[in-house]
Amino acid sequence: MADTLTVTFDMRFPQKVGGYGKLGVISGVGNISSYSSSKVPVTQVTGLFRTLYRCTNDGVSSNGYAMRWDTAQNAWRAYDTGAASGNALAEAANATNVGSFNFLAIGLIATGG
Repeated sequence: MADTLTVTFDMRFPQKVGGYGKLGVISGVGNISSYSSSKVPVTQVTGLFRTLYRCTNDGVSSNGYAMRWDTAQNAWRAYDTGAASGNALAEAANATNVGSFNFLAIGLIATGG
């Protein structure tokens, strides 16, 4: 089962950067209204790049969950910060409203852009 995820981009397609014509960057806001620990790739982001080098995001979502991009699954992971006491953070429970977070993705652009 996949997250119930809405991705809103700040621009229509990745913008080329630097002197290397295929390197691009895109930013936006992700909102996970129903989290699932079973991950599927976030094709709204990965589909824009032939090779995705990095996807970085806010450290904490609007609802207080620690966020990270899982490079193996090409999807966001959320962790409950309420029980953090020096131990590893626990992954958010299924069906949790994680909230919104900003992100920035960098990679080789899939199309001419």
